[in-house]
Amino acid sequence: MPQPDCQQIVRAKAQQLLAQREHGTQEIIKKLQQKHPDCIDVIAQVVTALHESDWLNERRYIEAFIRKEVALGHGPKHIHAALRQKNADAALVLQCMQESDVDWQALAIVVRVKKFGQTLPKTPADLAKQMRFLSYRGFDGDMVRNALKAVSD
Repeated sequence: MPQPDCQQIVRAKAQQLLAQREHGTQEIIKKLQQKHPDCIDVIAQVVTALHESDWLNERRYIEAFIRKEVALGHGPKHIHAALRQKNADAALVLQCMQESDVDWQALAIVVRVKKFGQTLPKTPADLAKQMRFLSYRGFDGDMVRNALKAVSD
């Protein structure tokens, strides 16, 4: 049986979490269920109310996540995978990625130069190392190849 003030406790915790940073719907539900397992029946109502009052906004969460990951030097494949793992709406993720004004090719070049410097790889081992690094960061094959051909200013 839920506590009499379960609704207030869960709402306060959700607002505290959302005041710290944006959260996705599934992420906030999971955190609330872990923190308040005796109030599980109230969590859905609180989350719905947070959506209606715009405290919880999936689009805003995805856009903030993309900005954070771009600042860390992660490519589009990495970002898609991370958001898929967080159960974000796939169609909304794709839309936000397309609407973002990120030049993925330029980002790949910046990431490569930051890690390896201006000089292009001279040996096959260096080339393979840089290719693996950029692929691991979430850039696709074309972006990796172009970044390895370009010398940034």
